[in-house]
Amino acid sequence: MTPATRERLAAEFDAIAALDDAPGNHNAAYHAFLLRQLPAHVGDVLEVGCGKGEFSALLRSRAARVVGIDLSPAMLRAARGNVPGPALFVRADLLAPPFAPGSFDT
Repeated sequence: MTPATRERLAAEFDAIAALDDAPGNHNAAYHAFLLRQLPAHVGDVLEVGCGKGEFSALLRSRAARVVGIDLSPAMLRAARGNVPGPALFVRADLLAPPFAPGSFDT
């Protein structure tokens, strides 16, 4: 992904972050399924494309620490306000993660 494409996507998701949350968030439909795939307790978890942190907040019930990455600064600000610690939200691209391989349990 080129830097220009990355910034265009970030700007588009910044605009989405400013919108009111609509009922029937299609991503939320998968949250229960995804949680069932995890053990009851895990260490460090990485959520890619964390958005406003809705799923990260649920992950906190299972994980010692949640790290969320997203391209959108506005999404990351929302996530920081929606998820109790310990959680870390970082602007990053999945194609160039700022973490060493093996840094996360899940």
